[in-house]
Parts: sequence; structure tokens; C-alpha cells
Amino acid sequence: MASSIQKFVAASGVSAFFRTYSPGHVDIKQEIVVARYPRSQPGSIARRPTSTPTRPERPTPAGSMSWLAVFKRASVVVPYPRISSPAASAASAASAASHLRRGFARVHSHTMANRDPTTLSNYSAWRTKHTTVDFHLDFDQKLLRGTATLQLESQTDKDSAEVVLDTRFLNVKAVHVDSSESKWELKPHTNPLGAPLHVSIPGGAAEGHLVNVAIDLETTAKGTALQWLTPAQTSNKKHPYMFSQCQAINARAIFPCQDTPDVKSTFSFKLTSSLPVVASGVPVGDHTPSVGAEKTYAFEQKVPIPTYLFAVASGDIVAARIGARSVVVTGPNELDDCKWELERDMDKFMHVAERLIFPYKWGEYNVLVLPPSFPYG
Repeated sequence: MASSIQKFVAASGVSAFFRTYSPGHVDIKQEIVVARYPRSQPGSIARRPTSTPTRPERPTPAGSMSWLAVFKRASVVVPYPRISSPAASAASAASAASHLRRGFARVHSHTMANRDPTTLSNYSAWRTKHTTVDFHLDFDQKLLRGTATLQLESQTDKDSAEVVLDTRFLNVKAVHVDSSESKWELKPHTNPLGAPLHVSIPGGAAEGHLVNVAIDLETTAKGTALQWLTPAQTSNKKHPYMFSQCQAINARAIFPCQDTPDVKSTFSFKLTSSLPVVASGVPVGDHTPSVGAEKTYAFEQKVPIPTYLFAVASGDIVAARIGARSVVVTGPNELDDCKWELERDMDKFMHVAERLIFPYKWGEYNVLVLPPSFPYG
């Protein structure tokens, strides 16, 4: 099965995927790209044009310069005297580096809370290092039910006695801190940011100390992150389908989190469903597709990602390899056409991107093609 879904990108066709993720786009991540199945004719897939227009160079406004040019012209004043001895010079450099690190740490700690106005979390005081989700997908009630566990690192020296997390239309059942029941309060909901979840950490924690906050929860029908499709909205019209859309601030409608791109964490997934599952991580264990029988699918995402790249999809889906590090996942009716569309170019695309930028570190680059009723594009 597929090993990664980290970002759903609405596109009018697969050819748009190649334009969007051309080598000129330097923000290369392990993305799962969702392209609405092109239907120029019933049951057919749009063919790529024989040539792609080149992107014109972006002109530089008159009188302006790049940030690199500004940096090169900047006059850097070092508040340390000239030192002739090599040993003393090395000590001075180490001292300067230490001062710089402390300075950046102070700026980081005291200003980050105001940097992102779209989160209600206190991520300047606590920072998520790892996220574990263990969810059951209930297609009958159209909800996820389970536990999300956040491993949080204290950024202060016992200055914060609570963790504040983003939520939106979640039914929170219980909260545990380091396996013990904890006091918590879900504040009133306000649009568009949701309801902050306040979790008590009595006495706070020393800087660098880790705490594990586990939240038992259910999603609700008001949630803005999950799309539940009926069988009639799929290609073969046999089974329901669910997919997530967390961008830009909708991850908080799946689980309490620090829903900001300023915070990245690794992820572990356990997702139990009666239909095959793909998620934003590398598959772990047996992923043989099982339609109709409950099965738990596990994934690991070892590269830290922001919450908006959390993603999951479940339905009557099958996979085919389209490259050395890539598979395409889609409905059974579309698999052959989608494989034909992508397999000739995927390895070339990866090779060019790595040659121009840096080695691809997410392991696999996979593509999910959603049903024709995907409401974007």
C-alpha cells in the first residue's frame, strides 16, 4: 500500500501536478498529490501535452537586491576585541557562538507565541516532538475515535504550568499526562480558530523535560478536516470513502495539537478500518489490502512535519508501482490509466529534483488519485 500522504494538492489533472512540482519549486517534501481524475471523455484520462511552456524568469525590481546581496554588503560588527593568539581566537569564537545561540534562543522563546496568529496553543512554552495517533475509522457514524498522544518538550524552566492545544469541534473524553489523569478544560469555541484545550501540568517542567499528553477523543460532524463520501460518489460505487484535508488549520479538527507550521514533529499511526488505509508515513508491518474486515494499518513518519501535512485516506483503493521509490494509489477502475500516466516520468522527476537540490530524504514519493467527486480543482 501507499506509504505517504502528506499534503493534498487539488489539481485539474496529473499534468498540473508536474507543473506545480517542477524542479524550480525548492520546497521539496514527501508529498502525496491528489489530482482529480481527468474526464475529457468518460473513462479516459487526459494525455500530457508534448511540450511544457517554460517559466519566465522573475524580474528583480529596480533598485532592489536579493537577501544574499544584502547580507554580503552588510557590515557585521563583532563586540569582541582583536586577539592575536590562535588559542585565544578560538576561545573568543566559541564565546561569540555561545552568545549568538543564547540570543537566538531568547528570541525564539519569547517571540514565537506572537509569530503565528492562527494558533491558540502556547507553543513558545511547549513544543511537540512526536505525535502518536491510534484511531478507529467508523464509516457508519462518519467519525474517527481513539487516542492522540503528544510528546511535548518544555521550552521554559517551569514557567508554564499548563499545555494549551488547538481543537475544533472535537469531543474530548479524557486527558492523561504521563499515564496519570490530569485536569483539563476545553474553552469556548470561537471562529475560525476553534476551542483551546488547557491541560494542567502542576509545577511545570524544567527546560528540555518531556511530558506525554494523551487525549481520548472523537471527531464530530461539524469537523472541517474529514470528507466522507458515499459509495455513489466513488468510481465503482461499491464502498464508502474517507480522506482528510488538514491544510491550512484543519488538523485541529482531527486531534488536539499545536496546529502551526512553526512546530514539526515525527508521527506514528495506527489506523483501524474495514477498508484499506494510506497515511502520511512509511508503512509498518502487514499492509495486504483487506476489504470488509477490520484491520489495523501502521505507519511511521520519521521526518518531522507540521500538522497540516497529517493525512489519511481509506476506501476501496489499490496500488501499483510507478517508480523505484513511488507507487500510485487509486480506485480499481482507474489504476491502469493512472499508472500509464505517471510511470514513465516519476523516476526522471525524482532524479532531476535531487540533482538540482538535495537527496530526497522521505524515502518514498507516492501519489493518491481521489475519486471523481473530489471537491477541488
